[in-house]
Amino acid sequence: MVRYRVKVKRRETTYLWGGPGILGTTTRAPTLPVPVLLAIRVDDLGEEVEFGFVEINPAGQEDSLGKLRPGECYILSLENLTAVWARTANNTADSHDSVVDCELVMPVIRG
Repeated sequence: MVRYRVKVKRRETTYLWGGPGILGTTTRAPTLPVPVLLAIRVDDLGEEVEFGFVEINPAGQEDSLGKLRPGECYILSLENLTAVWARTANNTADSHDSVVDCELVMPVIRG
């Protein structure tokens, strides 16, 4: 398991997993022996954040997952994705940056 925090700046797209240097360069998902999940949580003191993803096939297809308010969380599978992004949902002059806690989770397989 890997934990990290990402600052989501107002009026910018921030990548929580993957990034613009990878988008469009991968034509198929690497085969992993177990699924990888990304748990995301908006900091209690943050702003509402919109989340989305970029799919491998069709290449570069982007879609929104929806929005999370401060303190809310969500878990998604990274299978067939090249990136997961975030941006503040409220881009008014009085909004500020948010922090998103991320955790990559891989299930334990016992043989």
